[in-house]
Order: sequence, then C-alpha cells, then structure tokens
Amino acid sequence: MSSKGTTRPSTNVEVKHFVSGNTQTNAENMIAFIRDSELRRNQIVSLTAHETHIAVEDEVDPDSELVLFYRKDSIVPGSMPLDNIQRHTFPLRESWDNL
Repeated sequence: MSSKGTTRPSTNVEVKHFVSGNTQTNAENMIAFIRDSELRRNQIVSLTAHETHIAVEDEVDPDSELVLFYRKDSIVPGSMPLDNIQRHTFPLRESWDNL
C-alpha cells in the first residue's frame, strides 16, 4: 500500500474482456483467468460490467461484458496469487439493508 509522499512502482496495465450473453459465465471466466494467470490482489486495478450496446428496436440484444483492468506485474514483492476469489449472487429485489 502506498503512503503519502511515496510513489508506487511503475508497471503497465493490461485489459481483458469477457463477453457473452450471460453475466454468470463472464464472472466464471474472469475468475478462471485470474487463477490461471496467477494474478495477485495488488494487480487488479478495476472491474466493470456493462452491456455491449444499447438495445434499440430491430437490433440484436446486447451481450453482457465484464472488463478486468490489471497490472502486468505485481507491485508488492512476495505477494501470493489470488486463488480464493469468490462470486456471490443475491435476489435482484433484495434491499441493501439485507445484503
């Protein structure tokens, strides 16, 4: 973790796209990629999920897309691969108070 007045080591950021009609499939493929690539927690910069385009009449329905931004190299020496990443689902109409 970087503290005030220090600079993080320089590294390149890579992007991996997971596109399908199914959000669950994208998540499973992303988790497999993180495990297979032996990414460390400090390498994951951001995750974003969205649809590939806005649905308009007479167009094909959009696919679900999950995008993983990650550092090519770890910035924490000796860190272990993130092999216990989990995904949890909840009912779509569940309130935030119950989650």
